[in-house]
Amino acid sequence: MISINKATLTAFGKFHNKEISFGDGLQIFYGVNEAGKSTLQLFIRVMLYGVPNQRKSAAVALRDRERMIPWGEKYAEGALILTLGEKKIEIYRRFGKTPAGDRVEVLDALTGEPLPQYQSENLGLQLFGMSADAFEKTFWLRQDSVFPIGTDEELGRKLMNLRDTGEEDFSAQACIKALEQEQKALRAKDKRATAGRLDILYQQREEKVQERFMLLSEMGQRKSAQMRRDTAEKLLHEAQKEAETLKLLEEKQRKLREVEAVRSKGQEVKRLQNLIARANEEPIYTRFCRLTEETVNEAEFTKRKLETLDQTAQIGYDKIVYENRSIILNQKRKRGKTLFGIGAGVLLLSLVLGVLRIPFWQAFLGLGILISMVFLAFGTMLTRKSIHCLAELQKENAQAEEESATRREEVATLKKELEDLLVSYGCDNVEELREGFALCRKTKLEAESYRRAMETLLGGEDADALYQEMAELEEVTSQERELLLRNLGEEIRLNQKRQMDALSEMKELEGKLSYVYHEGRNVADVQAEIDRIDEDIAQGEEELKAVQLAAKVFQNVYEIRKSDFTPELNEKVNHFLGILMDEGQRKVRISDTYRVKVNEESNPASFEAEYFSRGPYEQIYFALRLALGSLIGSGKEPF
Repeated sequence: MISINKATLTAFGKFHNKEISFGDGLQIFYGVNEAGKSTLQLFIRVMLYGVPNQRKSAAVALRDRERMIPWGEKYAEGALILTLGEKKIEIYRRFGKTPAGDRVEVLDALTGEPLPQYQSENLGLQLFGMSADAFEKTFWLRQDSVFPIGTDEELGRKLMNLRDTGEEDFSAQACIKALEQEQKALRAKDKRATAGRLDILYQQREEKVQERFMLLSEMGQRKSAQMRRDTAEKLLHEAQKEAETLKLLEEKQRKLREVEAVRSKGQEVKRLQNLIARANEEPIYTRFCRLTEETVNEAEFTKRKLETLDQTAQIGYDKIVYENRSIILNQKRKRGKTLFGIGAGVLLLSLVLGVLRIPFWQAFLGLGILISMVFLAFGTMLTRKSIHCLAELQKENAQAEEESATRREEVATLKKELEDLLVSYGCDNVEELREGFALCRKTKLEAESYRRAMETLLGGEDADALYQEMAELEEVTSQERELLLRNLGEEIRLNQKRQMDALSEMKELEGKLSYVYHEGRNVADVQAEIDRIDEDIAQGEEELKAVQLAAKVFQNVYEIRKSDFTPELNEKVNHFLGILMDEGQRKVRISDTYRVKVNEESNPASFEAEYFSRGPYEQIYFALRLALGSLIGSGKEPF
């Protein structure tokens, strides 16, 4: 029998140095909200089982570790004294903000000596024979956590094993799981899973089959490689013989090309000599060979000078200008005389009228004399200027006549010289002379270029000596000419490539031929290994069938045995539910996952427990916890 004697909350939640004593039987703690009831309940659980690292459910707002460390403190601590039969033990724990700061001691409450037989990590399991999870689903009901328990392999194992075998360590689920693991160890469930022994054997067999195929293939390849090697060697000998022949032909071709070079050189020299002679005999060359650039330039200059001194156009122009200016000046002289006569007449008339003393004319006498004086002055000035300009014009005309005569003599001389030059070269004009000179110079330049090319070709050698050498050479035959046309350099390059290819292939094939078998293995050895693997596969397949059969049978038996304790559990739940509620009002049935369906006497239909209001809902699951505790508990657990 285990009983709780005293709890000391040194620093836990809202409590500091709080001691609470417990008596026998039912203990009731009550108080207003936030009085510390849930904190005391949490204290008992963590002193027995410690604190899990993760939250137990999303309904818990804070982790237990955060709830029990007081505000502003770094740790929580306390002690719990229990009575185990006739012995009292003290459990001391300190909880830090992380598991690394936790500390636990299990002591003899009277002597203070440590009790090493109690392991701090599994203290609750040692005391009550159940894990923290099973304890929380049966004997420890936190506020708002009375509801569905869910599938729990440990509860099912305890219910079935205690009933059937009496051994809590025996787990049907563990046996089924072990059989499943054995199946996976023999054969993987899918390609993503770890390969089993049979999968490995099949893979090894496939590898050996591939190796046998490769060995058989190597034997065929060896025979084929030997044939190819012999062919390559034959091709190499043929290419080497051909190389010797090509070498002799190359030497002969070189000599023929030297002969052809001498002959071609002599022919080219002769051709150039003919071109030089032909250029020197050209009519245009013989006609203009004495003509120089200076002579042509002088002829062109004379022509331009004659065009400038063309007296016919120039003299005609001077006469026209002279005659026009003479006419204008004579007209001006006549106008001046006329104006002078008008002025004299007006003056004479004014004097006569003034002598006659005509009454009305006296007023205009002065005006008449003034007008006559103006006409006389303007007429005199215009006449004199015209006479002076005519004299100057006549003087200029005489000078122009004298210059024209001089130009005419010069033009005649230049024309005579130009005509004599053109006649000497048989040309009608200067343009023909220039064109003939240009053609002659072109012919001369061509002949000079031929001469330089010939000198370069001869390279100081005498042309007659070259012709003598040509005469001594034999004529090249048609067969030799064909040899000259062959590209022996390309043929030699291709021959060398064939030799290199043949040598490379021979070397590669000899390397393959020197390779006997992989790691000295042969087909018979590999086949023997395949036979051994086939035996192992057959044995593994038999073992897999046996494991699958055992798992199927064990699963069926487990399902049957699991259903054996269900009526008793239903009876217990209905018993406690009858105490909590009006007996006979409702009947419940429990599923494998500990979910509850309820039948009411007034309605034969079944309903999930969640269908009912909160009061009956909590009473039903409270009755389930009492039933589970009474079935799997030993009677020493605190509730």
